[in-house]
Amino acid sequence: PKGPASALDIKLINPFDSLNKVLTASVDIPVVSQVAGNIAEDFQLKEFEKYDELEKVTVTVRPGNTLSGYKGKPGPNACGDYVDEFNYLNYEFSKNRYHPVVGKQYLKRTDLNGLRTLFKVDPVHYTGCRTEEKKNGISIEPIHYNQTLPAVDEGISEPQFLSTLLWKPFILTENEGVVEISFVAGDIIGSFTIMVQGITDLSPFSASKLITIKK
Repeated sequence: PKGPASALDIKLINPFDSLNKVLTASVDIPVVSQVAGNIAEDFQLKEFEKYDELEKVTVTVRPGNTLSGYKGKPGPNACGDYVDEFNYLNYEFSKNRYHPVVGKQYLKRTDLNGLRTLFKVDPVHYTGCRTEEKKNGISIEPIHYNQTLPAVDEGISEPQFLSTLLWKPFILTENEGVVEISFVAGDIIGSFTIMVQGITDLSPFSASKLITIKK
């Protein structure tokens, strides 16, 4: 058609155009001018930048406490002695049993009821046992001393001059190797020597100490 009536223009208005222009202006898009290999290098740390190197750590396992939970060689020793993971020595209801170590302190458990819910524990030192493996070449002849030496008689009022105040052979100590001995001094004043001799499962021993008796 011709004429003023046919001179029509159709214009589409997109409401998001203005928003797109604002967003485009706020985003800074870098111009890529390098090859892909160089771009990858730009994102790598330069000479361990922002990287803290950990110190070297050494992990050690102490004997008797390995990662598998063992507290020693599994099972009882040649004498039948054993200790469990709770350090109970020769406890009949122990599930796990290991070799005890001579000289180490363990626990002696005593159940106080049949259900084993009440019990007490006492410290005990393991002194070992005498087996064929532990026998050495030391041979000691026993002392045959049947003579009874006189001792101080507390019922006598007269002076008692005794050079030997105590003679007591064949004394057995407790498990910890301790024993208490008492004696009464005579009427001789001066210095006396206390001499102790004995034998353990490892070797014989001897010790002496000087004491002074005064009136």
